[in-house]
Amino acid sequence: MCGICGIVDFDEKIDSKLVQRMTDSLKHRGPDDEGYLIDGKPFSGKDSQVKLPKLKGKGNVILGHRRLSIIDLSAKGHQPMNKGKNWIVHNGEIYNYLELREELKKKGHRFTTKTDTEVVLAAYEEWGERCVEQFNGMFAFAIWNGKQLFCARDRFGIKPFYYHYSNERFFFGSEIKSILAAGVPRKPNDRIIYDYLMFSLQDHTRETFFKDIFQLRAGESMTLDTEGIAGQQYWDIEVNDSFSGDITQGEFTRRFVESVKLRLRSDVPIGTCLSGGMDSSSVVCVANKMIDTEKQKTFSAVFPGDRLDESKYMESVLKTTGAEKNFVQPTQTGLLKDLPKLIHHQDEPFGSTSIYAQWCVMRKAKERKVTVLLDGQGGDELLAGYLPYFGAYLKSLFWNGNWITFAKELMGLATQMKFKEPRHLMSLGSMLLPSSMRTETIVSKRAVIMDPKFVEKHDSRNKKYTSLKSAALPRLLENDLSEGNLPALLRYEDRNSMAFSREARVPFLDHEFAEYCASLPLDKKIAGGKMKALLKESMSGIVPNAILSRKDKIGFATPEDNWMKAELGAEMMRVFKSSDFKAGKYLNQERLVEEFAAFQAGKKSLLGSKDFWRAYNLEMWMSLI
Repeated sequence: MCGICGIVDFDEKIDSKLVQRMTDSLKHRGPDDEGYLIDGKPFSGKDSQVKLPKLKGKGNVILGHRRLSIIDLSAKGHQPMNKGKNWIVHNGEIYNYLELREELKKKGHRFTTKTDTEVVLAAYEEWGERCVEQFNGMFAFAIWNGKQLFCARDRFGIKPFYYHYSNERFFFGSEIKSILAAGVPRKPNDRIIYDYLMFSLQDHTRETFFKDIFQLRAGESMTLDTEGIAGQQYWDIEVNDSFSGDITQGEFTRRFVESVKLRLRSDVPIGTCLSGGMDSSSVVCVANKMIDTEKQKTFSAVFPGDRLDESKYMESVLKTTGAEKNFVQPTQTGLLKDLPKLIHHQDEPFGSTSIYAQWCVMRKAKERKVTVLLDGQGGDELLAGYLPYFGAYLKSLFWNGNWITFAKELMGLATQMKFKEPRHLMSLGSMLLPSSMRTETIVSKRAVIMDPKFVEKHDSRNKKYTSLKSAALPRLLENDLSEGNLPALLRYEDRNSMAFSREARVPFLDHEFAEYCASLPLDKKIAGGKMKALLKESMSGIVPNAILSRKDKIGFATPEDNWMKAELGAEMMRVFKSSDFKAGKYLNQERLVEEFAAFQAGKKSLLGSKDFWRAYNLEMWMSLI
């Protein structure tokens, strides 16, 4: 795992000091080594113990790299790396690099390292820009061939790639901070801020919270030459909309096990994140059968005495596997202390305090010297693991005339979840409402604390994003995989892990396994009132029954409702009342204070803790950029 960056200007020479500043800002992503390419000439130290002198000189194409050594720890893994005229800076892992290397050897390619990066270069030589179709992994890279820069990001966007293009000069980097370090202006992007405040959306377009700084989307590649920029989408996912079909349970299990096995390829210690939910527990239990070098180390966030605490479920997994327990207990005091660093590493605002739980887990992994961590990210979006997906499934059944199945599933859910109040079923029933009615409800609630002029200016975005919330299940899953939940969650995980120079791997997002899951009929994802039905069936006898029979879902959550009525809430109110309130262009400060006071007092409020967090996080972000 690494940090990459660079500047290209075909007309004017670039001061190399700009790229060194960009690379320095990414040191946390790659503390083991650094290197540069200036107009085809490499510049680097011999190893991590050598302090590089300041770069001097100028060039039209300058690439920078920071290395976190994972595969082939020798100096041969140094980047920028070349094969012939092609030079690469690469961030990520190509899990099928061993198989690809053997295939490329048969085609006449020769290798001098044991790295996956050299395999990427050989694949580019062999297949050109279509090389990305050969890779099973998470990656972001840029290849300079002497005339053209080819850039690509993996199919799910697990690894980041940001860029800025103006006045014929192209900047790119693994994080936004690296582009800002080169002097690109720090201007807030009002459109993305609106989407964040109104719809809790992030990483849903190429745009970022910074005006004129963009990101390659998942499954996209791009070329830059003297003619300008040209991009293409080389991969997308389509979810099967059929309601029934026969499949082999063993095939699902085999594919999942193979995905986990691939992600255990490493020359450094590997551990696992364990939340106590179905997805992470499945990863831990399956991986445990393959880790034979030493006891598996797991990392978890716990909240003793709180309803969100999942330690009893974690303990059931630990008892089954015999894995090592590493618990952390995030606190609101710790959050307030670490928030400036957390915002710095995330680069952009984030959706809730739950991000801090993952931050603490990654910090613990660094303390225990575990470099690579497997995680269960993506399982919910692939296999319908959130309650709103059940509502979307009901909508799919209802509007397709499958009324008997609709009634059975509705009753099955009521039995599974032990619904005792009408509001529970009403919330699911609301999914059947026209999108126009849902739009009005969401906008009217959240607009209360927003500046009216700001809302009016951007109200054209309302219909687009709220209509997705009432989409049928296949479209909702597709959206959450590409624009909704998942992209933001992957950004959080990448920045949290890399802040501590850790690498996070996500077996559920193996693209071949994901395509298989997408092809499954809907009744293999939701059946008998159960979400992720096939995963639970497949993990029977592997994952403890305490996990298989869980009715709730929590994940790496934090008790933010309670925190906001205590120490965290006091600090938030101080900020909301501040005379130097920077987000006043977007938020109605008076109404924000009024609504938050009602929330803290336990009175009826139109808004929830996450709405207030977004307002607070935006203000803190603006004060730090």
